[in-house]
Amino acid sequence: MSKILKLESENVKRIRAIEISPDPEDGVVLVGGKNAQGKSSVLDSIMYALAGNRSIPSEPIRKGEDRAEVKVTLDDITITRVITHKTDRLEVKGSDGKKFTKPQAILDELVSRLTFDPLAFARLGSTAVGIREQTAIVKELAEIDFTELDEELQDLQEEKRDVGRDLKKARAILEDTPEPEETPEGEVVVSDLLAAIKEGNDINSRYQDIVDSLAERERAIIDSKAEIERLEKEILDYKKDIEIHKAEIEEEKKDLQAIEPVDVEALEEKLQDAERINRTFAQAQDFTIARDNVVTCEDRVKSISKEIQEIESKKKELVSSAKMPIDDLGINDLGEITFAGVPFTQCSSAEQLKISVAIGISLNPKLRIMLIRDGSLLDDDNLEIVKAIAKEYDAQIWIEVVREDETCNVIIEDGSIKEVN
Repeated sequence: MSKILKLESENVKRIRAIEISPDPEDGVVLVGGKNAQGKSSVLDSIMYALAGNRSIPSEPIRKGEDRAEVKVTLDDITITRVITHKTDRLEVKGSDGKKFTKPQAILDELVSRLTFDPLAFARLGSTAVGIREQTAIVKELAEIDFTELDEELQDLQEEKRDVGRDLKKARAILEDTPEPEETPEGEVVVSDLLAAIKEGNDINSRYQDIVDSLAERERAIIDSKAEIERLEKEILDYKKDIEIHKAEIEEEKKDLQAIEPVDVEALEEKLQDAERINRTFAQAQDFTIARDNVVTCEDRVKSISKEIQEIESKKKELVSSAKMPIDDLGINDLGEITFAGVPFTQCSSAEQLKISVAIGISLNPKLRIMLIRDGSLLDDDNLEIVKAIAKEYDAQIWIEVVREDETCNVIIEDGSIKEVN
């Protein structure tokens, strides 16, 4: 694994000229000094040399100078970058002194995110945007792509919201739709009922006509018998008439037996009740439709929820099967990084540092160099934790601190090295 064996920098920002040769066995290089003395410029020099144009600001040269130069010696290559106000020249040599024809391509392959700062990564967890950025870095490292699943999940969640609104409306309609005490088998066809009443009236009229006719003929017989004595001379004629009437009566009696009187009053009562029945039937239909709409919406909500759970399960499977930079690292349902099931923001400072360094190493597997610019935020305990983690992962961590004591590997003053420990 490549580490910096020597850093030489001249006229980079506040630096005049420095040369630092850290102990390769020492995982932490503590760069100390007061504010505005050039500590940040030391870390910037490393950035400019390795990361190139994407890291160099518009005015990287010390005020009053025409050129700046940085030389970084790694285990197997030496990088030299010379910057003027108009040009930026890069040279990369192998351990055998041979120059590489495409020096920046060599560095691009070697350096992924040299700017990675474990403390800066840990601080991302203080905001919702930062948490998403943390998660994006981990997913990139583990080659986890939720794009299709997230799009599908968003579509389902939008549909669920729409169905939820429909369900709310359906429930409101159902609540306002009274359920009838009884449900008729169907609607009463009023036209058929009116036709039946008319037919019944016709039959009854015919029936009454026959009854009246019978009564009249029976009265005629009585009258005829009364007159027999008085009208003996007409007996034969009357007898003839009687026989005729009897024959006709028999025929009409036969007709009468074939006719069944219709209870029109019952039909008229049904007609009066038809409106109530039809109203009740319509009410039952409305209630059934409202209830079915609620059931349909509820079933769809359940179905969508199940599909969402399946997508979440697929995402969990992707995370569990991914190669994470450190064991027990995961991503929960809220999109937060977790360690042993605990959200990153709730992990101890030691755990956060360890996770951040592991991620930084995964981002730069060939060049295990990290830069911490706010090292003064680390207390002595956390600084010891960083040293232990650097040793565990065989990393080299350059830390800028505002202090001047024996704990510093090098102390910078007015752009030059004041002291080396």
